Amino acid sequence: MTYLTRVPAERIENHGETFHQMVMSLFPETLPGDVGTRRSQSNILFMVDGPNVIISSDVQPDPDKLPSPSATIRPRTEFAEGSVIRFRAAVNPIARRRTGGVRVVDTETWLAEKTAGALTHVTVHTSRRTTVDSGRSPVIVDTVDGEAVVTDPTQLARLLRTGIGRQKPFGCGLMMATTKEVAA
Repeated sequence: MTYLTRVPAERIENHGETFHQMVMSLFPETLPGDVGTRRSQSNILFMVDGPNVIISSDVQPDPDKLPSPSATIRPRTEFAEGSVIRFRAAVNPIARRRTGGVRVVDTETWLAEKTAGALTHVTVHTSRRTTVDSGRSPVIVDTVDGEAVVTDPTQLARLLRTGIGRQKPFGCGLMMATTKEVAA
């Protein structure tokens, strides 16, 4: 079961690890796992989306800890094979080099590779690049809007729940989807 929560961004400071800690502080202290694995074990993902922070999680945030105005819903996570979806995702389009280090790659190509098996015909319509301070080095965050065709609904549901790629503690990995309405 997945929850999607919208929190006003002005209520959470965007300072790398501090931002992650602020998001985690919205959840019960009884999350499963030790301190280092609680985010991943509860599939807590977040992204900055305009004036809001969007948080996806398996565990409902503590209503007493949510700043006002906030809202929590149950998002749609099941889509039919062959359906066209629209999506918004915050990703870290980085490829690791075998010799060490990283390189930034084309976001649409990276996204198509990371969602292969779940989606096909991945098309990015808009992309906005920002950076977040991780405390060690800047983290690239591309927020993208696009569409794709569902090839495996089960794999897509898993991606929507667990996220895509790396740097999830810094606001990457969250993908939200809806069915594209086709004009009659």
